[in-house]
Order: sequence, then structure tokens, then C-alpha cells
Amino acid sequence: MPRRQKDQAICIRHLDWSETSQIVVLLTREHGKVRGVAKGSKRASPSSVQRFSGGIELLTRGEVVCLTKPHTDLAAITEWDLQESYYHLRTNLAAHRLGMYAADVAHALLADHDAHPRSYEALETLLSSLASE
Repeated sequence: MPRRQKDQAICIRHLDWSETSQIVVLLTREHGKVRGVAKGSKRASPSSVQRFSGGIELLTRGEVVCLTKPHTDLAAITEWDLQESYYHLRTNLAAHRLGMYAADVAHALLADHDAHPRSYEALETLLSSLASE
């Protein structure tokens, strides 16, 4: 039976799966690292923009709603509400590289569905503090 989860998340990986969909890896506060398929996340239709805030980008923070099943690796990402885009990471190359390095470290060190709220908060704090770089 699918389980619905709603949590704060930071996108640490993403891959275009088709013209309109993405596969993403999100570091969530309460549910750890979640891999999922966001079908229709890149569509420009009003309903898709309303559900996905125009797509899920690397190093952005938002509120995610997903459905997970016990015996599947990929969750179904049904909603993404963008809350912080960390714009300074897109204008400063050194800050962007540090943010990407931190996302890579989080991806490599944390297991799927193993909650680490302090790791999430540390990544969130780092991405915010890179604005002063």
C-alpha cells in the first residue's frame, strides 16, 4: 500500500527522464534521501505549474509530497512547492561549486530513507550562508 509523505526537501540530484518528466533525488528533513519520478514536472500547463512550481532544480528547497511503496526504489513525486531557490548560487561560480560539492557529499554518505534531520539542516544552513561568499 502506498504511503503519502509530506516534508521539506532540498534537491541534490536531478535527471531529465522525458520531455516532461524528471527523476530526482531529494534530501528530506524527516524521511532522509528520497529518489523519485516527477511525472509532468516540466510541463508548462497551468496544472503542472501549480503542482510543481515550474520544475525541480538542483540546489533548491521546497515542500515535497510523494507516494512511496515498500518494494520500489522510486517514489512518485506528486507535488513540489518551491520555497527557496538560492539565487546567489546561480550568480557566483565558487558558491555554486561549494553547493554542488555539499550535495554530492550528502548523496554519497546518506542511505535512502534514513532520516538525518541535522544533516538536512546543515546543508540548508550551508546553502544559505554561501550568499555572503
